Amino acid sequence: MATENFLTPEPVLYHTRTPGFAFFGAGHLASLALSAVIVALSLAWYLRLPRQSEGFSRQRLAFVRVLAGLAVAIILAKCLWYLRIGMLEPLFWPLHICNLCEFVALGYAAAPSSRVGSRLADLLFCWGLTGCLGALLFPGWAWYCPAWSLASLCGFVEHALVFACALCVLVGGEYVPHPHGVWFVIAATVACGAAARAINPRLGTNFFFVSNPIAAGWPFSWLVAAFGDPGFLVAYLAFAVVLWGAVYGTYRGVAMLRLRQQAPSQH
Repeated sequence: MATENFLTPEPVLYHTRTPGFAFFGAGHLASLALSAVIVALSLAWYLRLPRQSEGFSRQRLAFVRVLAGLAVAIILAKCLWYLRIGMLEPLFWPLHICNLCEFVALGYAAAPSSRVGSRLADLLFCWGLTGCLGALLFPGWAWYCPAWSLASLCGFVEHALVFACALCVLVGGEYVPHPHGVWFVIAATVACGAAARAINPRLGTNFFFVSNPIAAGWPFSWLVAAFGDPGFLVAYLAFAVVLWGAVYGTYRGVAMLRLRQQAPSQH
């Protein structure tokens, strides 16, 4: 029975309104600990691999491809499973922003030095670091997926792998964020949000959390209460840009501190 419950498909858990887990309860904290271990081990392993003065070394690029490939493999395996049992409904199509981050990470790893690869790197930096961390801290599947279930475990592992991808190339120095890159990210976010706003009512979905923001919890419920609908969309984008700016500011602060520590002392 325990094994059967663990393997219950996510669509079944969702439609039967199975009790999930509380934010920062024991199950959530254990899942966060697992996610932190995945990220920490990935980063430690990555930084021990040889690096080049410019671009990726062969070993580091292979490692990023493995991380991104594992995340994509998990989501595709779930989709194939649901398709086989006749449960691949639109609600579980891999079109949520963090699902797209998995494909973005793999696309970047496939051709990191290309023009497209550099754009995907900007998306991975902004979407991956903030979106995946937000999903780990406030998982949308918490209300219907028990912490001890394959669906919940996959959710945490997928997000941790994408976060690890973004963090590895940032800390390793293979990706250097620039402020002008945010314009492409904003354009992509607006385009994807507009497309989701148009198709969500037809599919009964909530991709990008632009159609039923209250169901996504905080901060969306607060944004709707403060700015209304569709006014929350502007505030939503502004909130995202502030988060991206905070991540970039943190990166710049750490980089400047590192440069000062490495600079020879003046006498």
